[in-house]
Amino acid sequence: MMTNLYKEGEMMIITLNECKSLLQLTTNAKDSLIQELIPIVEQAIVDYCNDDFILRSFDYILSSAIKFNNSDNSIELSNIYLSKLVANDTIRVFKSMRNDGAYTIDSVSTDKLILNSINTLTDEDENESVYITKIKYPIPLKFIAAQMVNYNLEQINHGYIKETVDDHSWELAALTNGYPANLMSSLKTYRKLMRPTVLNSYVGW
Repeated sequence: MMTNLYKEGEMMIITLNECKSLLQLTTNAKDSLIQELIPIVEQAIVDYCNDDFILRSFDYILSSAIKFNNSDNSIELSNIYLSKLVANDTIRVFKSMRNDGAYTIDSVSTDKLILNSINTLTDEDENESVYITKIKYPIPLKFIAAQMVNYNLEQINHGYIKETVDDHSWELAALTNGYPANLMSSLKTYRKLMRPTVLNSYVGW
């Protein structure tokens, strides 16, 4: 029986607790930094893979009556049916003026999505058509994301294949998109030649 690599209610690409567990971190000393690094790593993976990981089975939301509120970190969607979105789902906003990106849902009300504070919104009354899609990340990306977070945490100064200072030389890992090449090679399975868009993702890649 094949294991399902996706699960419902996926919070971002990795949660703080998942990241700490994979890295075997037992203190809270770096929690705030890890929280800041998770969306950075997530975007790095999305850009490198050339894929927003749009869930093709989700019927995207399209509206010109969407309002983004910084005060309660919410997306207001008047008269739009939201029953297919639940807490901990990850969504991605396209074609807004200031709020494009991935967000995690904390709660859903009749006409509003309250988002997790890991990403904050900018006040915006949208007059153009905005797309909201649902995101699904393959579970194996969690381990890669954790390793990328760890690389940032350690602040290792990579960048040269070989470096020489006076009579001493040593080998250093090459970088790909700012991360060790051997780590980024783990993402090759998920790379796409052409980035699926909010529209063509539903008709085939």
